[in-house]
Amino acid sequence: MSGETQAVVLRAHQVGLLVVAGLLTGVLVAFQGDYPGGPVALAGVAGMAAFIPALAYIDFKVHRLPNVLVLAAFVTACAGLVGAFALGDLGLGAIAVGTAVGLGSASFLTGLAIITSGGLGMGDIKWAGVAGLVLGVKSAMVGLQALFVVAPFLAVCALPLLWLNHRGAPDVPFSEKPFAYGPYLLAATFIALLVPETWTLLNV
Repeated sequence: MSGETQAVVLRAHQVGLLVVAGLLTGVLVAFQGDYPGGPVALAGVAGMAAFIPALAYIDFKVHRLPNVLVLAAFVTACAGLVGAFALGDLGLGAIAVGTAVGLGSASFLTGLAIITSGGLGMGDIKWAGVAGLVLGVKSAMVGLQALFVVAPFLAVCALPLLWLNHRGAPDVPFSEKPFAYGPYLLAATFIALLVPETWTLLNV
C-alpha cells in the first residue's frame, strides 16, 4: 500500500548506496535488456530502471512511492520512447499497445484498490501505469505477466519472511500491519525488462 503521508529521511550513506544501486540497475538493463526501438528507447528505459532501487526502498520503509520519483521515471522512459519514434526506430503501433497496457493495468489496480478498501495505494497504481506502458511497448504479454503474475507471486513468497520478522515485534497483529506492494511491482518490472520479448511463463 502506498497511501501513507509519512516522510522518509535518508542518511548520506543510504543515498549513496541507492544511487549506486540505481546506476547498476540501469546499466544492467542497458546491457542485458531486450527492448525494441534501438539505443535511444533502451537508454530511456534504462534510465527509468535506475529509479527502481530507491522507489523499492522508500516504499518498503514508509509504504509510499514518492510522486516526484515516479514522475521522473515516467518522463525518462517517455523521452526515450518519443526519441526512438522520432528517429523511426519505434512504431506507433508499439506505443499504442504500451499505452493500452499501461492504462489497463492502472485501471485494474484502481478497481482492486476500491474493492480492497485501500489495500493498494495510488503509488502502486501510478507505477503500474508507467510499467505497463514501458513493458507493453516491449510485449503486451510480458507486461501483463510481470504485473499480474510475477508481482503477486513475489509478494506471496515474501509473506513468510515478513511474518518471521513480525514475530520480533508483535505489537500489532500481523493481519493489520500495512503491506508495501510496490517493491514487488518494481522487482517484477525489473525482471520483465531483462527477459526476451518472446518470454512467457510457459518457458520457465
